[in-house]
Amino acid sequence: MMNKFHVVFISTPGSLGNLVPTVEFARHLTNHDRRFFATVLMIDMIQRPIITAYVESCRQSTATNINFINLPPTVDPPSPNEYQGFFGYMSLLVANHKHSVKHALANLIMSDSRVAGLFVDMFCTSMIDVANELGISCYLYFASPVSFLGFMLHFPTLDDTQFAMEFVDSDDGMMVPKDSTGSMKELGLGVEIRLDYREGSDDLVSPVELERALRRLMEGSEADEVRRKFQEMKEKSWMALMPNGSSYKSLTSLIEELIRN
Repeated sequence: MMNKFHVVFISTPGSLGNLVPTVEFARHLTNHDRRFFATVLMIDMIQRPIITAYVESCRQSTATNINFINLPPTVDPPSPNEYQGFFGYMSLLVANHKHSVKHALANLIMSDSRVAGLFVDMFCTSMIDVANELGISCYLYFASPVSFLGFMLHFPTLDDTQFAMEFVDSDDGMMVPKDSTGSMKELGLGVEIRLDYREGSDDLVSPVELERALRRLMEGSEADEVRRKFQEMKEKSWMALMPNGSSYKSLTSLIEELIRN
């Protein structure tokens, strides 16, 4: 009988931007190795019907190894009105579901497949304690672009004497490491539209500027060059997903680690 492995995902409640890449990663992983099954633990937020619609569409899709479990609501959930910022409210909302997550993981452990890992995003790190308590390996899944990951990794290295207030309305930019692939402009995959607006300013990109940029993408020698470079990047990206490609090898390495857990 073929061994079965289970991976579990927890995504920030109410965030479609975090949930979609999480589910796509789970789909990619389970399609890569059919021994793997994925379960996404859902912390419900009734004010986000778009999340419910997305999950239902995923549940109705055929030939999938992904399951969704809605966690029961907590007895005394926090109210967003009690917090000045989003992060404090979301952190407490997630932490209040530790017992439900532990119960769901315990039930999966008792099933016929082995729980190989728990994946959490950056707002669900309080669940690492639950994974450690149950002896499950835990991984941080970063759903944001790699440029933001570079910023997050660089942020702790800033000198302790530099306070955030020093950067407010500062004329000097802060150098932040970014991914080595370069920006769309550097790669020649697009045309530039000015992004020099400031918060509270009405000086936005005009329809005329937008139309001019679109025409540059559609007409003339510049458009031909952009399409050529875009096709080259498309082929390189596709090759990364093929056997012996960099992305394929990275995913295979992760799967091998999950199996060893």
